[in-house]
Amino acid sequence: MHPLPPEPDTTRLEALFWEACALPDCDRATFLDSVCAGDPALRDRLARMLAAEDDGFLETPLPELLAAGTTHDTLARWNLLERIGEGGLGVVYRAECVEDGVRLEAAIKILRPGFDTGKFREKLVRERQILAGLDHPGIVRLIDCGADSEGRSFLVMEFVRGEPLHEWLARTGPALPARLALFESVCAKSASPGGAWP
Repeated sequence: MHPLPPEPDTTRLEALFWEACALPDCDRATFLDSVCAGDPALRDRLARMLAAEDDGFLETPLPELLAAGTTHDTLARWNLLERIGEGGLGVVYRAECVEDGVRLEAAIKILRPGFDTGKFREKLVRERQILAGLDHPGIVRLIDCGADSEGRSFLVMEFVRGEPLHEWLARTGPALPARLALFESVCAKSASPGGAWP
């Protein structure tokens, strides 16, 4: 396994996006093939942005959209405690909910302002549906989902403390047999008694 690739530079991403927007539709695929040669992730991202451009929400400069998070301290019944991750479309917070003396800690994924529409919202809804149908010790459980009174779509997953796998692999550099054993444990259908991996 290799560390995940870094997020693309937003300045370059924005420049390529607007350059592609200025082209006729029939020339865009050739342009993407040219500027994204050897970088399929960048090409896919630009293609999705161009497809979503028809929805008319990319009127704000891309870096501003990517920097936007939430200025609120709460989301529905959840108190947002700290930002723990982010990607091109969403932000993830560590959050808590206290009701009837019971405290729940969770991770909440929220779509960025401007992305909570069209195909991007549909993608989040599909992600929620998939998570709701999964029950596996190696996959975080879906706890809650919905949209708040302001229309912000979110999904709430159990919060798992620890180091991201790609960071741990980069830091420790385990040999191939150890990587395969880890892969097998993650893919195992069930945990052994006591919750330990077989």
